[in-house]
Amino acid sequence: IIAGDYKQYIGGVSNITVAGLPMSIPLVKDRSASYSLTTTALGYRVVSAGLGTITATGPMTLAGSTFTGTFGAAQLTTAAANVTTAALTVQPASMTVTSPGNITLTGALIYLN
Repeated sequence: IIAGDYKQYIGGVSNITVAGLPMSIPLVKDRSASYSLTTTALGYRVVSAGLGTITATGPMTLAGSTFTGTFGAAQLTTAAANVTTAALTVQPASMTVTSPGNITLTGALIYLN
């Protein structure tokens, strides 16, 4: 338990492995995740010269009241994608839609130009 501020500086590489195995007397009551990060007052930030990959072998969930992403370029490759939203605005400088199958647009009115 750290009652005040905490700062750690590591001059080399750091690797943390969390096995998530229970101790004989577990100090953490919520054992739903091997590694959990909770902030109660402010958010958290990860700054990296080259953060490249976040990998999950199972389902991954991102949740929040708002989500903002700013990218130089973004690429999404997925087996299937479902987007459910009250409103969606897309404003590309140009857009190409290519499909080996059918493209279906459904709406009360579909405006083209």
